Amino acid sequence: MIVIVTISFLTTSCEKDNLKVSAPYAITDIDGNVYHSVIIGNQEWMVENLKVTRFNDGKIIKLISSNEEWKNETEPGYCWYNNVVDIGGDNGLLYNFYCVSTDKLAPKGWHIPSDEEWKELEMFIGIDKQVVDMEGWRANGYSVILASISWYGLPYGTCDWYGFSALPAGGRNGYFGDFIQGAYWWTSTQYDTSSSWMRAMNSDDEFRIARARTITPTGLSVRCIKNK
Repeated sequence: MIVIVTISFLTTSCEKDNLKVSAPYAITDIDGNVYHSVIIGNQEWMVENLKVTRFNDGKIIKLISSNEEWKNETEPGYCWYNNVVDIGGDNGLLYNFYCVSTDKLAPKGWHIPSDEEWKELEMFIGIDKQVVDMEGWRANGYSVILASISWYGLPYGTCDWYGFSALPAGGRNGYFGDFIQGAYWWTSTQYDTSSSWMRAMNSDDEFRIARARTITPTGLSVRCIKNK
């Protein structure tokens, strides 16, 4: 289910802005969309959410507008939030897990990060190993480290220590929800035949990061990580 919480505020500061290291080039997907990247520890992440409408072999991904069709779809599909084209900008598109599982969604040379690669990112920003292995909302206070300064509801000068620039993009379980408050990303790691691991951030009063499982038809954002 898409988690919806209320917005509140945290007072902190961007003391680690000097640790932000941007890669010196941009990435282009098969549709011609341009992305940027940032090096965080030993990983290189895209700064924007994916918004490609074709797989990297040229095959068109199905655009699904109907709520009922989205809930019952068993093939790869994508949508714009609330079916409004370009509403997201850097917020990107929402994809079901059938897209992720093809291994053809990311631009060549890149891939959808696994659950373990998300854990590596979380540990680099300071979260304890025992915490990153937990399921559910955890890592209190850490979402601001990855959140964009443009995320509505966060006080000025609180976030984006490493340039990850997370933005809320909402999600879709048939119906849309949480565009202003919630960021939800697929990992490439399946939990079982009907669900997979994901990550979530929300501008609630504890600024946590969630590691959770959700069903494969759910529509979530996608971030890419560079192949090593």
